[in-house]
This record gives sequence, C-alpha cells and structure tokens, in this order.
Amino acid sequence: MWNPFRRKEGQVKNLQQPVSRGGWTPMFSYVHEPYAGAWQQNMEIKPKTVLSYYAVFSCISLIASDIAKMPPRLMKQDSNGVRKEIKTGKIAALYSRPNAFQNRIQFFEHWLNSKLCEGNTVALKIRNNRGEITELRLLDWNKVTPLVADDGSVFYQINPDNMAGIDSTVTVPAREVIHDRFNCLFHPLIGLSPIYAAGLAAMQGHHIQESSAYFFRNGGKPSGVIEVPGSITEENARKIKENWDTGYTGENAGKTAILSNGAKYV
Repeated sequence: MWNPFRRKEGQVKNLQQPVSRGGWTPMFSYVHEPYAGAWQQNMEIKPKTVLSYYAVFSCISLIASDIAKMPPRLMKQDSNGVRKEIKTGKIAALYSRPNAFQNRIQFFEHWLNSKLCEGNTVALKIRNNRGEITELRLLDWNKVTPLVADDGSVFYQINPDNMAGIDSTVTVPAREVIHDRFNCLFHPLIGLSPIYAAGLAAMQGHHIQESSAYFFRNGGKPSGVIEVPGSITEENARKIKENWDTGYTGENAGKTAILSNGAKYV
C-alpha cells in the first residue's frame, strides 16, 4: 500500500525533530478561565460540564445533524460553461461513503461536532497504492498537534488512533490532512470553539440547575436554623444537626418534627 508517511532519506532527519521539539513550534491549546486566577478558586470552565448543559448540547446537536443531512453535490463545468452534477466515479463514491465505518450523514455530523466543540476538524487522507484517496478518516483533535518548521512548512503530529489506523505517533505534511477550523483568534492554525464565549454562561446555567435540583430534592423547602435557649456544647450541636438532617431532609422532608426544651426551628 502506498505510504504517505514515508519520506526520502534526506527528509527523514527533519521529520524526527518533533521528538525533541528542536526547530519546531507546537501550537498548544489555551487554558480557559473567566478571569486570571479563577481556576485557583474552583471557577474554571470545564468542557464536559459545558457540553452537558442542555442549551449547549441542543445547539450542537441540531446544527450538526441538520447540516449533515444536506447532500454534497460534485459539479463539473463543460465546454459551454454549464455545470452538471457528477454522480458516478471515485470522487462521487467518496462523497457517499467517506470511510468504511461511517456513511455520509454520520461522517459530516462527526465533522460538525468536532468543529463546534473543539473549533477544529482534522480529516486524514487514506490512499491506495496509486496514491488515490480512498477514504477520509476524522481524527480526535486532542490527539493532533500542528507543528511549524523553521522554513514555515506545516506538519501535523498524530498520536496513536485506532479509528484512523495509526498505531504509533506519526508526523505528516499538511497536504495529507484536511484541517477545517474557524474563529482563529490566537493563531491561524488553531481554531476556537464557540464554547469559548459561551462557557461561563453555560457554567452559570449548570450551577443554577444543580442548585435547583438540591432544593427540590429537599422537598422544595429552604434550609433553616434551630434556635436553642442558653448554650450547648459543640458535640450536642453536631448531634442535633445530624439528627435533623437524617430525619427531616431529603426523602424525609416535610415530616412533622418535635422540638423540646424551648428549641425553635426558624
């Protein structure tokens, strides 16, 4: 099989440099936080939490699924300048079945999900012995690192990915991948997900839902204070609190409580 990772002897030495990073500049992702030092106060924006928020999840799902349903059309312009759709041939077949395990809709939905969630989508070109593209396999963006050589050439370092048929770390030139990206605010090779701007709002909504869930789990009753006349020891206060939490919160919320010795629940 034709191997796109194979290079001439004089080029192999250059492609070994990513191991030591010598002469290369990796483009790392950014740490997102609402303000400087927020992560030290447990206020970092967690991607998994943001994606689990119903509004973000719904937007991504609807956008990706709707666009994936749109069939691509391969057009060819004849000598008269009239464009006609090509429905047969190797390229047309690649449109309908991009790879062995995804159909067209699944492929483009995966494409859009990666772009919306990560800001980047990378597709690896799989070729046959004649160098013809037979498959397009989408890569996990977290396993891909764009690299820039001293002369400005762009390469992509790909970590092992079974779905892409890569069992060891390889570095391929930019021509062997399709890198779709948008919102390149910090670097032209690194896209930025819309979640970058919606993250804090999503975290706020998540915490509101979480607080509401705790509130209704307690029977929709707000917490209160038990007033005891006089003074009590720390040990007795702890026991009173534990007994109250066990007997009158959660599934037991709303049950009738009995207080003695002048104690009041406010």
